[in-house]
Amino acid sequence: FWQNEYWGKNTLGLIAGAAFAHNFSLASSAYSATSVGGPSIYGKVAVIGSIAILLAIASINTFIKKREA
Repeated sequence: FWQNEYWGKNTLGLIAGAAFAHNFSLASSAYSATSVGGPSIYGKVAVIGSIAILLAIASINTFIKKREA
């Protein structure tokens, strides 16, 4: 029935991530009659910051691998 033995850890990780996002106002809000909804400014900043960190790590690792070869 379950595809792997990690389904419990994955589920708890998703729940913890959602709780973190809602606690720090990083989660998107739904469209309603009184508000447009969408991602908050804090969520946008968090995504852009995360992408910048990932690109920096990838660039550093790429240049280190080229120097070692």
